[in-house]
Amino acid sequence: MALRDWHFLMSSQNTARPGWKVRPAEPRDANRIAEIYNEGIEDGQATLETRPRSHGEIEEKLNAAGHHLVVAEWGGTILGWASITPYSPRECYSGIGEASVYISRSARHQGLGRLLLEAVVTLASQRSYHKLIGRLLASNTPSRQFVRGLGFREVGIHQRHGKMGDKWVDVVVAERLL
Repeated sequence: MALRDWHFLMSSQNTARPGWKVRPAEPRDANRIAEIYNEGIEDGQATLETRPRSHGEIEEKLNAAGHHLVVAEWGGTILGWASITPYSPRECYSGIGEASVYISRSARHQGLGRLLLEAVVTLASQRSYHKLIGRLLASNTPSRQFVRGLGFREVGIHQRHGKMGDKWVDVVVAERLL
């Protein structure tokens, strides 16, 4: 299925919020994607990353093999993005993708995360993935509840898996079979 066709499907299936559209990300979206990602980094609830990302780094991600990014927009403004990235470069894991979702501060708690994660699940199925995984901060209870509500199950906790400042934090691994 061509990306153009996939875009049509996601737009036509969107009944959650009239006017919201999910489409494949394009190079012209890199600045806005970086802005939203950097908000997530600043907030410290969605990622362990600490270094802001640039337009160029996002463009590289858009062009990287096996990376699939989508954006959600309303009225022509991008309010969130989601991606599937390779779980591992090893061939034995080729059907597994890691899903990520980031929402602009101005659009959180409105159902946009659900719309984006559903889009990523659809895209992964169309791209012949058999599983998506996600890694969430163990302390982020709302995100953990959110992914469970979309069919992901928690499979374990990596204890002291990353650092936030000078403190070690735990990371939950969740998966969804497709």
